[in-house]
Amino acid sequence: MITLQFLLAALVVVLAPGTGVIYTLALGLGQGWRAAFWAVFMAMTFAIFLLYGVFAAAARTWPWGSEVVMRWLNRSFAAIFAALAGRFALERA
Repeated sequence: MITLQFLLAALVVVLAPGTGVIYTLALGLGQGWRAAFWAVFMAMTFAIFLLYGVFAAAARTWPWGSEVVMRWLNRSFAAIFAALAGRFALERA
């Protein structure tokens, strides 16, 4: 159920500017619209995707490299699918 507190919190999150907005506005007001344009399309986007790529590449070997983790992942997925199949079979009965 959506409450008034949830709506107020969502409004604050949506309206609060992030660091990219503040950086772009600072460049745009200080150096003009061309600097703001390049800040939006080059600097911030490149930095975000670069950092995401570095962290994703560093984190991918941890769970997939361990045989124990993969075995438990397979078991948990099998259990989830079996539970969903059982639930579906009971709903149709």
